[in-house]
Amino acid sequence: MSDATTSNRLAQPSVMGDASLVFRREFISRITSNMFMATFAFSLVMIIGGVALFKIMEETDRDTVGLLGDQPAGVTEALPQLADDAGFGAVEVKTFDTREALEEAITVGDVRVGVVDGSEIVVKTDEGTLAGFLAFVWKEARVNELVNDPGVEAAQRQAVAAATTEMPLTELEPDPESEAKAGVGVALVVMLFLTIQLVGSMLMLSITEEKGNNIVELLLSSMSSKSLLLGKLAANGLVGLIQIVALIGTTIVAVNVADLGDIPTIPSSLLLVALLWFILGFAFFGVLIAAAASLAPSQEDAQSVMTPIFVLLLTGYMASFFVTANPAGTAERIVSLVPIVSPFVMPARFLSDELPLWEHAVAVAIAVVTLAGALQLGSRIYTRSVIHTDRKLGWLEAFRAEPVR
Repeated sequence: MSDATTSNRLAQPSVMGDASLVFRREFISRITSNMFMATFAFSLVMIIGGVALFKIMEETDRDTVGLLGDQPAGVTEALPQLADDAGFGAVEVKTFDTREALEEAITVGDVRVGVVDGSEIVVKTDEGTLAGFLAFVWKEARVNELVNDPGVEAAQRQAVAAATTEMPLTELEPDPESEAKAGVGVALVVMLFLTIQLVGSMLMLSITEEKGNNIVELLLSSMSSKSLLLGKLAANGLVGLIQIVALIGTTIVAVNVADLGDIPTIPSSLLLVALLWFILGFAFFGVLIAAAASLAPSQEDAQSVMTPIFVLLLTGYMASFFVTANPAGTAERIVSLVPIVSPFVMPARFLSDELPLWEHAVAVAIAVVTLAGALQLGSRIYTRSVIHTDRKLGWLEAFRAEPVR
């Protein structure tokens, strides 16, 4: 090998070296952009405002106690005042004719606690506060009935009073974290969608700005189009990761400050799963967004070519709610394997304990294969169309064009 050849190779930066330069420039530009800061601030305000609104609704909401069958004398009438004196606020009493109707009302949330025949407490899950208070009130009422009944002997009264020291508690949904986990799952779906949409929009804006100002020609004079694409995808992906971590952290802090209840136990593996699916999801949609944006010479023209990609993104997002409503259903499990749906729904299914390991592995494999195809297509379109700043190209025309170096 000649010295001249060696010198030329040393003088040519590697693809990854150029990509790292693009990454640093793109990351600083995106994370300090007005678009990111405004959207990020708006997201934080919405989270804090939503938690505050939920807190206000929780404090002003009236708990309902459902009664079925015979109850101790006077306890029904005295309950609202007793509950208010005990710090539970306004309590409404509602009677039911059948156990099925009472359990249905408890399940859907119309009734918080039910009392059956004055001897059994029924709740959706054991939250230990109002249910415990009602158990105490009813036991005291039963004992008072015995004390005031002259026909009951003292020994019998003591025996019955001892037997009423505990009231059986029936939980309709024994998992105390089931609802909280479902809520966290939905929150993850929304956060992943909003983040991918935001960084995707920033990626589109970055590409169209550089094409509109002819900056891309200057960049491509010193590096390859592949380096430019890799650097942009990595930088915007990191911006997205930072946003997700910040939004999740803000939500946890806001919920704790507002004292809305305990956050469900979240396994550390969920963070790895969410990270994995964000990377797969953003890489898939990001490369398609980059390819579509490279077809347009300006931001105005980009709107039309971007529409199919964002429709695809929105379709996956909407389908994820179909899955999270019943993650164990056969149709829902099949839909969750679709690559445009998996990034949004798999972390939620993982948290709900309705995701077998083999099924998760299949979903990852399908996503990786699909991503490989998207990278091939997106990279081919981008490297052939990003240099064209004079007119809008079609997908087929860009696919057949000669690549930029």
